[in-house]
Amino acid sequence: MPAKGIGAGLKRDDLSLLFLGKEDDPHVGQALAFCEEHFGEVQIAVGKWGDPKPELLTTWSGDVLVSYLSRWIVPGATLERARLAALNFHPATPDYPGVGCVNFALYEEVPEYGVT
Repeated sequence: MPAKGIGAGLKRDDLSLLFLGKEDDPHVGQALAFCEEHFGEVQIAVGKWGDPKPELLTTWSGDVLVSYLSRWIVPGATLERARLAALNFHPATPDYPGVGCVNFALYEEVPEYGVT
C-alpha cells in the first residue's frame, strides 16, 4: 500500500532539517550525527544559556525541526515553517517543564519519571 499524508513519497535524503541543541553535550553530538546521517540538508545551531537566539530561527524554512536540549524557545513563526514536523526532546514529562526538571522530580520523590 503506498504511503499517504504529508511527506508521502519523500526519501529522507530529500528532507531538510534544522537541528537546535545544547553546546558541549555528548548526547547532542550523537543526536546530531544521526540527523546528519539520515537527512539530506542539515542546518545546525547549538548554544549555551545566555546565548542570543540564532539568526536561523528567523530565516529557516524546511521540512523538520529538531530541538534537542536546546537553549532557546523556538518562536511560533519558526515552528510554522517546519513543513512536516517540529520535534522537541525534553528530559521530563509535561509535569516538569523548563529548567531543573530532573531536580524537581527528585526533590518531590516521584515514583515514575520520563521524557517527552
